[in-house]
This record gives sequence, C-alpha cells and structure tokens, in this order.
Amino acid sequence: MSLASERLALPRFARKHGQLRPVVERVLRGFLSQCAAEALAEYVRRRLGPACRPGIVVSTSTVGDLVQWHPHPHLLTTDGAFSNDGAFHPLESWDAETVMKLFRERLLARLVERHAISEELARKLVAWTHPGFSSHIAEAIPFENKKAIEDLACYLVRAPLSLQKLVYLDGQQAVLYRSRMNPSLGRNFEAMDPLEWLARLADHIRLPRRA
Repeated sequence: MSLASERLALPRFARKHGQLRPVVERVLRGFLSQCAAEALAEYVRRRLGPACRPGIVVSTSTVGDLVQWHPHPHLLTTDGAFSNDGAFHPLESWDAETVMKLFRERLLARLVERHAISEELARKLVAWTHPGFSSHIAEAIPFENKKAIEDLACYLVRAPLSLQKLVYLDGQQAVLYRSRMNPSLGRNFEAMDPLEWLARLADHIRLPRRA
C-alpha cells in the first residue's frame, strides 16, 4: 500500500463576476474539506467499486504564498481503497481532472444551497472552457517510507507563515514578507502597515467550534 497526496484549488474569476475565493468565508470553509473528501471517495468508488473506501486525511489551508486569503484543501489518502473484507485494492492511476470536476460539482452545490452564489453563476462556472479550479496529484509515497509520510503530514498542518520570511522595518513602521513569485500579483513580497498585517493574519484564525 502507498499514499497519495492531492491539492485542490479554487478559481479566481474577475471583472463583473467578482471573485469566488472571498465567497468561501470562514463560516463556509469547512465545506471545502467535506467536498474534497466526498469527491475523492466518489472517484475511488467509480474506479474500484461501490463498496471500496479510501483512507483520507484532509487539512484546509487558507493562505497563499504571501499570506493572502487563498482557501484550498490538502489531502493525504491511500493510493487505493479497502473493501468490506479488509482487503486493499490499489489504484493504477489517478485522473486529476476528474477529481477536480467532482470537487467543483460538490462545492458549487453547497454554495448554491447556502445562497452564497446563484444557480446561474454555478452553471456559468461549469460551462467555462477553463474552469479555474485545479487539482494537483503528487507521486505516491511507499508505505515503508515513514519519513516522507511524516514530512508530508507536517506540511498539511504547517503554520500559515514563516518567521524567516518576515521582516519588521522599524524605521518605516512597515512589515515586509517575502516568498515565491506570485503570478497574479507579479511580485514576490508584500509590504504593509503593521495593523494591516495583523488584520491579514486574523483572517486565517478559525472561528470557535468551526471546522
């Protein structure tokens, strides 16, 4: 048995449609984990049979490289599934696009149900040639490689920021945070007022008793 890693990301859509990511506010982000797990389980059932169930661990991250609001679930799952008799059935391959579509279907349905978006907007998103949603599936990790599995598990629950990337410019009363190049922003840093920085961090604090 081996373990696979998935990352599911939400799209951005600008101009008159606004953006989808802000819609998934803190009170709704628990749906991300549920939809991701349901999509993955459904994919496995279609491939291996209705009685097969994969082992799934989901961790929802809300931060991008520059600590911006970017909700997306990370999953650690068995590279296959278990049947009712306890036997393990490996998957020969994964189809990232199919996983993405199953996730999109469930998430949009939840958002429509909660009146967070309209049915018309959900239909438009599904009809787009480039859906904006994405799914990344990493190479499976052999079960015997405990160190790699532990490292990946730590990545799933890592802190939202790195102190090594953070600099406080005392003379300028500013916070500077450096990371990888952000394609949408066209830069690899954020510079802001300290209070603005604290407000940005507060966005990623989970509400009490919320998933």
